[in-house]
Amino acid sequence: MKRILSIETEDFTLIISSEEEKQNKSFRESSFLNQLESCQFVIKTDVNVNCIRIDGVSNSLNKLSFWTKALFFENNSYQLRLINKKNIFDFLLQSNRKDEEKSILKLNEEYCQYYSYNNFVGLSFIQFSYRIGDMKRMFYFEFCVFPLKLNYDVDFKKKLIKEILNESVNLNFSLLSKASFGFHIDKYLPLSPSSTFANVVWIQLFLIISERLIQACSIIISHPYSQIVLQDALIEKQRLKSFTSALCRVNDGSFIMAKTSHITYDTLENRFIKRELMNLINKLNQVENSLAKNVNVSDSFTENIVILKTKLERCLHSNLFSMVASVNSCLLFSSPVLEKKNGYCTFYRLNKILQGNSLKVDTDILLRIKQISSLFEIWCFLHVKNIICELLGVNAVCNEKNEELYIGLLQGRKSKIEIVGKNICVDLYYNATIGRVHSDVMDLFSLTEEQRPDILLKIASGTDVKFVVFDAKYRYIIKNKTEYHPVSDGINQIHRYRDSLFRRGLNNEYVRSIWGGFVLFPGYNTNKEMQEAYYYTSIKYTNIGAFQLIPQRLDGTVLLKETLSRLVES
Repeated sequence: MKRILSIETEDFTLIISSEEEKQNKSFRESSFLNQLESCQFVIKTDVNVNCIRIDGVSNSLNKLSFWTKALFFENNSYQLRLINKKNIFDFLLQSNRKDEEKSILKLNEEYCQYYSYNNFVGLSFIQFSYRIGDMKRMFYFEFCVFPLKLNYDVDFKKKLIKEILNESVNLNFSLLSKASFGFHIDKYLPLSPSSTFANVVWIQLFLIISERLIQACSIIISHPYSQIVLQDALIEKQRLKSFTSALCRVNDGSFIMAKTSHITYDTLENRFIKRELMNLINKLNQVENSLAKNVNVSDSFTENIVILKTKLERCLHSNLFSMVASVNSCLLFSSPVLEKKNGYCTFYRLNKILQGNSLKVDTDILLRIKQISSLFEIWCFLHVKNIICELLGVNAVCNEKNEELYIGLLQGRKSKIEIVGKNICVDLYYNATIGRVHSDVMDLFSLTEEQRPDILLKIASGTDVKFVVFDAKYRYIIKNKTEYHPVSDGINQIHRYRDSLFRRGLNNEYVRSIWGGFVLFPGYNTNKEMQEAYYYTSIKYTNIGAFQLIPQRLDGTVLLKETLSRLVES
């Protein structure tokens, strides 16, 4: 393992290592695409940092926020070691990973964890807390995970993400991701916190987590946190079993002023939950009023907001919170109850996500995103849609409500867009399932195994019907060091689709209906190299081939448009 980063503090030394050969290869590939030598690292801690070493070289800057070369890449594995200098206990690691606590290994005075970001890219962090004696300390380390097949700044952030956002504000959110995409709102999204767009972003986040949030409230109400408190009370002397020096006589001695204990639910934690429930309800009212002015918002969408708001109001008006004082001022704090107790920790974490993504101006927003391979697939779908619309000179019409279409894309469910031109109708399917009995595509079925192409194009002009399949692959093969080619299993998959998918003819006979298909992949060949490549020249003879699509480069888009133009105009 190659040590890529070490951070030495007065309490511990943090060492991050990676497999040397793969790390060097990743850096070379990323440097070629990103022309990068710099990536921002941010450290926030209440412990003194003595030294930071990158590839064995000490950082001469005294700042805890600094720029250096990229160290973290998609599909690389990393080892994190924390060498204990002092008597550290109650060690708790947090990151973008799920179940990180379960994977921590402790050996003597070291904590160790292995992790990989797979196809997740963007802003990520490692955070841990611990105790030394009675002192609780925290360490936070923020960094960027770079892609290996796209330019991070131009292709990914400014093109792919922005183009998807233009189609839908919620496609990029996935709360279970390992990395986050950080961007500055006034740079990429020119809007105010009260804008419709900002409210749509927030409500989409809320819709994703609402079920778990309301479930957490139910757990809190059924198993609330309580405290035992002491208070002064007058008690008849004969009811006391014994006297202590803390007791004092009252009046004639028949009553005693004593300290009595009782259970209270009016705790800081319950006040916090009550306050945040009130804030969520107020926010939903704001969003509802904002979206009511938008004619593109369906009645069902608005009704869903009302239903969720009613459920939160029911939680707020429960017996538990009737015993809890209201707090008008902002109550921000953390406690072991909020961090660990069932129900409370879920509410605290989910509410924190909503607060962190509230779209405040001049605030860096961390949007949880899907794997870059999934985002590339969605971008290809929308890119093909835009090409068809441009060729036909019309706008697309969703057969579903917009929010349903986009949530379907987000969750990987089948989605359909209908594009109607003069004497032609084009249906564009995403993740449609085609089987022997059930098929999401009318008149199309499989005689053998169930098929599920990434993208399916149905072109109907009069009685003539053509089907075209697309397989979006966030992968490529490099040949002769400079030539980019699609992976072979993608091309073979297109052949399998054409062999397995049929429709019924006029005489009820089986008719092969797949005209052809294409693999869509990232690549950096020149226009001339693409036109001479086998995967493009094969289209002329087999109707099967591939196109390289890069958000910032139009060469592949031009060739794809030429091919689709012949299909929709024929």
